[in-house]
Amino acid sequence: MIMGFKLLPEVFWGAGSLKQLADVLRNIKAEYVLVVTDQGIVKAGIADKVISVAKEVCSRTEIFDQIEPDPKDTTVAACAAKYKNDRPDAIVAVGGGSCMDFGKAVNVLLYNDGTIQDYKNQWDAIPNLTGTLVTIPTTAGTGSELTDFAVISDTSTQQKVNLIGKSVVATQAIVDPELTVGLPAGITAATGMDALTHAIESYACKTPNDLSDMLSLKAVSLIYNNLKTCVVDDPTNIEARSAVMMGSMLAGCSFANALLGLVHGIAHPLGAVWHVPHGVANAFGLPYVLEYEIPSEGERIINVGRAMGLTKEDLQPEDVITAIKELMKEIHIPMMSEYGVKEEDLDRLADLAMQEMGYICNPVQPSKEELVEILKKMYVRA
Repeated sequence: MIMGFKLLPEVFWGAGSLKQLADVLRNIKAEYVLVVTDQGIVKAGIADKVISVAKEVCSRTEIFDQIEPDPKDTTVAACAAKYKNDRPDAIVAVGGGSCMDFGKAVNVLLYNDGTIQDYKNQWDAIPNLTGTLVTIPTTAGTGSELTDFAVISDTSTQQKVNLIGKSVVATQAIVDPELTVGLPAGITAATGMDALTHAIESYACKTPNDLSDMLSLKAVSLIYNNLKTCVVDDPTNIEARSAVMMGSMLAGCSFANALLGLVHGIAHPLGAVWHVPHGVANAFGLPYVLEYEIPSEGERIINVGRAMGLTKEDLQPEDVITAIKELMKEIHIPMMSEYGVKEEDLDRLADLAMQEMGYICNPVQPSKEELVEILKKMYVRA
């Protein structure tokens, strides 16, 4: 069987690797760099660190720091319009998944005519290759530093849409676990659950392959066995944070090749309509979608449990799901109702989820009635 596998950007990995940004910019002879980020990264002092390194090489640095969670197509368009006729030599996207996806989308619009809507949800529909884009994650969660996806909120439909393909992926990723130290516990927990969801969904999915399977299971092991340390036990433990960040990166590489499923199909409208943080939304759905998938994916769920380090001799899928629920409790994942989601919203949420790529790509597609039952369990955390 012939199998394709995308190997994505050049990666600089490890504590202190932020300093490699200077070499990246020097190698492309960059004189002018645009840093895109959000206000949280600015207030944390991380943007200043990045700009300081960039200034070692570049005579001009600009910053766009108005990225919102679940970045809007209108904000992407505004940033691209501002720099279209004053195009930087490189974009450096610093932050969580929202910032990195924003940087990817702006890079697409700087080098291509049209709007996000012209290219949404189409494989390799973007005609022109893009410029240098360096992604620098400050959370261990999305894997966006590696993927050829960018998720943007379409303000006209209140849906999340995808830009997909070789014109989206970054040219370099700098993955420095030191940038995650000091991250609030709630964000560490949410982004860690996002990464764990990527690892598990890309394994128990419709289109896995041998290489993605290996990456997924290694990612599960790294994330599950270190996330509680990062959130609760020892948040400054750089070894644990490095492990979770490596797990996040491996999971990103896996799902870029094997795709995801219904957990993300539910999470996207939760973010777009109810503004639930993406990692929290994934955590809401993960155990309950896995419960629904036991008849088709039971053996794979057991393999996930073995990767987690569960040692019960007669391990069952239900044991794995219970362990995931227990981790969620230990790291204090909130309830859906805390984000203003009401039980009467679940019917609408089901309709929206069934329009998502994650629903289509899931190993099994529940009926509307079955999906509402899954959502009811999520809501009360049964």
